[in-house]
Amino acid sequence: MKRQRECALVAATRPVDTVHEADCFLALQRRPNLVFKDGFYFSLIGQGVEQGLDESQPYLTCFRDQFQGCNVGVVGTNLTIANYTVAGKLKSRYTEMRNSHGGLSDRLKTDTDLSERKFSVIMKKLSERQAVKSSIMEAGAPRLSDVAYERILESLFERKVPVGAFISQNELSAIVDVPVAPLRDALRVLEAEGILTIHPRSGIQFIRPGLELTRSTYQFRSIVERAAVRVFAEEADEHITNALEVRHSRLLRRVERDGIGPEQLLEMDSLELDLHGHIIQALRNPLIDSAYKRMHNYLRLLRLERKVTVPIMIRTLKEHLDILEACGTRNAEAAERALQAHFQAAMQRNLGLV
Repeated sequence: MKRQRECALVAATRPVDTVHEADCFLALQRRPNLVFKDGFYFSLIGQGVEQGLDESQPYLTCFRDQFQGCNVGVVGTNLTIANYTVAGKLKSRYTEMRNSHGGLSDRLKTDTDLSERKFSVIMKKLSERQAVKSSIMEAGAPRLSDVAYERILESLFERKVPVGAFISQNELSAIVDVPVAPLRDALRVLEAEGILTIHPRSGIQFIRPGLELTRSTYQFRSIVERAAVRVFAEEADEHITNALEVRHSRLLRRVERDGIGPEQLLEMDSLELDLHGHIIQALRNPLIDSAYKRMHNYLRLLRLERKVTVPIMIRTLKEHLDILEACGTRNAEAAERALQAHFQAAMQRNLGLV
């Protein structure tokens, strides 16, 4: 039968000879009282094919093509074809095709459910793949700019680059063995931190420690650590304070007995970092932690110009022990006084006053 644009079933207008014209189809016209749902199911079949399911459905395409090409000899049971024996046959074929149509609807529903499940599986695999990729990136090698940052500082602290030196980017790139492009990124970060100054088309000027840098560094330390040491004295774990006190006492005895060597210098640097690091961590403030790490680079620069002798190291170790003793008794006032005295003495030592 012929399908109109509105997908409407129509009524027969001429007789059919079921004996001599078995393959002839009815000439049809629109039925006036037809409602939309009568043609809706056929349109669903066409939509299912046009949307492109995951697997080809040839039987659906064939059915749709036959329907649109007027090759489906099926009409509704209430179609009026008076005085012709074809009515019974049409009724029986209607029942047959209706059952077939119901099967197709079920199959369409099943295929749609399968497509949704396949889509969910694909999206899950993509999410897992993205998570693996992100973890690999996080656990992968550091960026070249980060490597350049660390190597520039190491070359400065190890005196490969002299304090206050003025060099070109190419010379610095050769020293740290990092390409120029990531080197520039690291230089911009170090310039923002005050370690160096970039002169366009000229070179790089590293900072030289002096009175102003010394004053600013110890002023910052005093402001932050005086508040932190009070918290550390009241809340610090006894195992931490006891362990630090034991290490300081051992190093003090070694220096008094054997003097200063490479091992003693390394242990002294480690004790400085551990003691003041634990004091800062007592505040549990990530912003202060980040700022203190940058300040520690200034402190290392200041020490490059300082000669460490046995009396200086002994005085520093005793000052640390005074802080730890006050913290061991949970005396916040005494701990703050001991810390302030330590900073004043350390600033004078860096300035060469004592």
